[in-house]
This record gives sequence, C-alpha cells and structure tokens, in this order.
Amino acid sequence: MLKKSAVLTIAFALLFLVSSCNASKTSIDYDHELQLKQDELQKLTQENEILNKEIELLQNQNKILQSQLDEMYSSWSTDLTGDGINEIITGPPSPTPISLFENGGSLMVKSAEGDILLDEKTGILNMIGIYDAGAKTPVLITLQWGGGSMGNYYGAYLFDPVSNKLKRIQWDNYEVAVGLLYDNKCKSGSIVIMNRGLKPDGFNQPFYQRWIYKNGQMTPVEKWDADDQ
Repeated sequence: MLKKSAVLTIAFALLFLVSSCNASKTSIDYDHELQLKQDELQKLTQENEILNKEIELLQNQNKILQSQLDEMYSSWSTDLTGDGINEIITGPPSPTPISLFENGGSLMVKSAEGDILLDEKTGILNMIGIYDAGAKTPVLITLQWGGGSMGNYYGAYLFDPVSNKLKRIQWDNYEVAVGLLYDNKCKSGSIVIMNRGLKPDGFNQPFYQRWIYKNGQMTPVEKWDADDQ
C-alpha cells in the first residue's frame, strides 16, 4: 500500500512539473508574440508618419501650382448679354502652357454684380475671342484642344436669356468645330474656319467654311476650296 502511494505521489509530482513547464512555455510564447505585435505597430506608425509628411508635401506643392495658375490667368471685359454692361471673363492665357493645363483650365464669366454666368471647371485651353455670328448677342469662342492632326478644336458659348447663363452651343450637331479659325476672313455675322479635309485617297483637301448662328446652334452656310482663297 505504501509502495502504491509512493508511486502515485511521484506520478502527481511529475504531472505538476510538466504542467508548470507548459505554462512557462505558453507565457514565454505570449510575451514574444506581444513584442512582435508592438514592433509591427511601431513600424506602421512610422510608415504612417512618413505618408502623412508626403501628403502634406504634395498638398503644399499643389497650392504652389494653383497659385502659379491663378497668377497666369487672364481677364477680359466685354458685353456678352446685350444689356450694355460688360461681363468679366476669366480664363487661361494665350498661348497656353500645355504642361500646366494638360486637361485644360477653367473658364468663368461673371456679371458686373458678381453673378456667375458660366463656370467651366476644366477643359479650356484659352479664350479665342468674341464674335458676331448673327445671334442677338456675341458668341464666345474657346480653344478646347489644339495641335491635332486636323487642327484646333473650338467650343462656342452663347448667352441664354431664359436661364440667364452662358450655355454651350453645338457646331452642326457636334460639340466642337475642327480646323483653324481665320479672323481676317470673318465678316460681320459669321465665323470662318479652315478645315484640312481629306480626299478619298487620304490626301488633304483644305477648305474654308463659313458659320453663322442659326436654329439654336452654329450652322455652316458656305464652303469653298482653300486654293480659291
């Protein structure tokens, strides 16, 4: 009986020692894992600080660039509504620095009282000019894009007395007119744009086209070969 009790005592002692070792091992593993998590958190915190500094740097660079753009913008004063009072047009300069206006700049027209008549956020390279195209009020012509294989891409805006805003008008059902606008060939009530044209064989066949405002849009009314001048 004593022998059996001694064996049981030894068995319990061994079990206790094994349990103690396992508990100690578990504690050690937990401490190591906790340290790894703390190291990872510290690393992420440092990376976040670096990222925040980079974001702040980019924001400052963007402010500087925006300031440069604002300084480069030009303003014009002219009557676009027909009331005898000039509106203020603010848009990209001409010639436009393409590197700064890859997607085009903004164009804003304000009344003398400060009401916004047009606010294009982007897409304008510069303002070409104000033209008499046969409408009751002048047409504002803008350069939407330039230097393409077919020439420039022109947009047109006209005052709408119903909405009291300048609205974009189409060119013969297209958003833009393509070619080169010739001031010296424009006469009162019309605009002339030379298009490079294409022959069936792929060669260019330049022609002039006269445009007037008709039926709510810019409409071509005359066309002649560029060779005829």
